[in-house]
Amino acid sequence: MTLAGLGFIQRAENIVFIGPTGVGKTGLALSLLRKALLQGYRGKFYKVQDLMDQLFDSLADRSSPRFLKRLANYDLLLLDELGYLTLGKEQMNMFFRLMDERYSKNKPTMITTNLEYDEWYGILEPAQMVAALLDRLKHHCVTISMIEGDTLRRPEPAATSAKNRSHPPDKAEGTLPSAFLCPPLLSTDSAHLKGLFFLA
Repeated sequence: MTLAGLGFIQRAENIVFIGPTGVGKTGLALSLLRKALLQGYRGKFYKVQDLMDQLFDSLADRSSPRFLKRLANYDLLLLDELGYLTLGKEQMNMFFRLMDERYSKNKPTMITTNLEYDEWYGILEPAQMVAALLDRLKHHCVTISMIEGDTLRRPEPAATSAKNRSHPPDKAEGTLPSAFLCPPLLSTDSAHLKGLFFLA
């Protein structure tokens, strides 16, 4: 069994990538989302804060039921950077409703975060609702803890940066943006992680 085989979608298993900034969580999650889209699944990517803002805005024009229904029906939803956000009471209610709807419909969600599960209580409230959310999220879930490795966002050497600026690479038609390319896998139990993604 590998994540790259996308069997987790049929099994309605959530995927949560936990690790410090810069270790490749978003790149790995985007790789899975991209493959799912290429195989005909319907999916969507959101930064968590952007999604929460849109959910809050939908309350004003009373479009939230329609918006939530659309989000709940995606075969795969990727929520990026849970941890860099501030949520009001209404936003937390909407977030819980979304996750509850997807749980009820057996639709998997991928989340990237720099917080361990017990740290979610520090940014989300009330505690009872956070516990209920985690209960649904973790019921069928694969958690990948990427706890080791240097950031992939190292500054470029000055000479290399200058060369790139003076000779920008050609952009061939149809070339994927860099965000969709899977970064090098890091060593958090590297053999196991590579097996999850790439072994047949």
